[in-house]
Amino acid sequence: MEGLIVFFARTMKMTQISEKLKIPDKRIWRVVAYHVHEALSWVDLSDVKFVGIDETSRKKGHKYISTIADLISGKIIYICKGKESTVLKLFSDFFTKQEGKKENIDLVCCDMSPAFYQRNWRATPRCSHNIR
Repeated sequence: MEGLIVFFARTMKMTQISEKLKIPDKRIWRVVAYHVHEALSWVDLSDVKFVGIDETSRKKGHKYISTIADLISGKIIYICKGKESTVLKLFSDFFTKQEGKKENIDLVCCDMSPAFYQRNWRATPRCSHNIR
């Protein structure tokens, strides 16, 4: 059953999976959270050199999520709520935990506020280019 839940979770909303399998959506979320956590333990970010950071509204009323991507692979490597400068601190902690090395970052592409941008510059001290 878990394999089916994970398979469906790639393309379906949790409520749709719950209705289709006739099980509570809380169970769906628990299964998905477990497997996401397991998958994250295998993520290796040691080769990341070019990073793109952007925010988007997730609901009406100024609720944002920030997305950070590896610009070479095109893969999203981090997502979190908010668009404040603390987002970069959270990402930095995750990046380091996943074997990422700040000194390997050659480029950060970011169109966020100046405060966020300044935080980027400090967080990647050897970054040779920052585009705003």
